[in-house]
Amino acid sequence: MEIEEILESIIVDTNPFSLCELEPRSRLDMPRSPLVSLHYVLDGAGNMEMPGQPPRPLTKGDLALIPAAQYHWLTSSPGTYLSHAVCKPASIGLDSVRQASPDTDGSAKVGLVVLCAHLTVGFRGAGAIIDLLQVPIVEPLSEDRLAMRGLDLIMAELQEPRLGSRVMIKTLLLEIVLNLLRLRVGANDPSTSWLAALGDQKLWPALKTMLERPGAVHTVEGLAELAGMSRSRFAQRFSASFRIGPMEMLRGLRLQLAARQLIETDAGMARVAEKCGFRSRSYFSTQFAAAFGMTPSEFRKIARRKEN
Repeated sequence: MEIEEILESIIVDTNPFSLCELEPRSRLDMPRSPLVSLHYVLDGAGNMEMPGQPPRPLTKGDLALIPAAQYHWLTSSPGTYLSHAVCKPASIGLDSVRQASPDTDGSAKVGLVVLCAHLTVGFRGAGAIIDLLQVPIVEPLSEDRLAMRGLDLIMAELQEPRLGSRVMIKTLLLEIVLNLLRLRVGANDPSTSWLAALGDQKLWPALKTMLERPGAVHTVEGLAELAGMSRSRFAQRFSASFRIGPMEMLRGLRLQLAARQLIETDAGMARVAEKCGFRSRSYFSTQFAAAFGMTPSEFRKIARRKEN
């Protein structure tokens, strides 16, 4: 399957979203979400930051996708922050998190203006293929005429809201996201190698099963049978296409499922581990801590605190 056909088969949804305006030297926390976070910089400059990682610069026209359950924050400039807010796209819709304050001449001092949303991406009814995104993507789109046209149209809708503005903004965001994925695949970016590999019809039945039921019992042999290949041939082809082995990918999908369970439910740790395909609670805790930098209990406690 060619990339054009793959993109035609993708269903992208961004709903709801919020407009976040920060004055200079401000910080905006993004609580852990069970969905991928999207940030589109409409104006200004700043950084996207995550624990233990160097800041990623942001400027007008940049689009950032952050994997599900990853805690991160946006800043309008480095230094001692004068204001601190929390963005909750799932609860505030098209409302704004406004931190900009008037300057001496009455104009607002804006350090960073970002459209924030939660994103889902499906493919042929196989569930959230965006779960395959393992690392953040920050794409500078300022040189892309299509993206900048979309930015101008979004700004126009925000400045003069009217009937259908919400739908128009959502449609423009979808166009921009698809363009981002197309650019990244065309550049052979390892972070989106999974997208190009969706065109491998031999591997698709195995991948579809992993996406639909990550917590089920899976073996390389069983997945290879779904693909109609020998174990060794399947493992080799899978690793070559997705740049990670099938069990490594499955573990990542299970951990993302576990993170969502910890955010969305009150299930005990043993139950979460079992539901997500981990037979041992201790092994689950070890793998979770390696992926998220904290134990499942700590993750749930912090996620709940950020949401309140």
